[in-house]
Amino acid sequence: MMSKSNLLAYLAIHCRVYSISTLSLTLDCKKVIKEMYDEIFPLEEWNEAVHYLCGINDIAFTNEKEAKEYLLNFKIDEKTTVDQ
Repeated sequence: MMSKSNLLAYLAIHCRVYSISTLSLTLDCKKVIKEMYDEIFPLEEWNEAVHYLCGINDIAFTNEKEAKEYLLNFKIDEKTTVDQ
């Protein structure tokens, strides 16, 4: 199992949530992502952020900018939740 990335920790802090486990892709979080330089974090961490925040594990990007753009363009209401 992969450890949580520094990118996710950075987002948790800057999106003002208590922990990575409560981090979600809100409009406020998208604002933080938009203002970030994508080169600050490695591609592996951007891919992990997409997997964690979008709930999509079968996707991998070839550069940080693509992953960042995916997060910014991901429709929040597309994220599936299970209420059972």
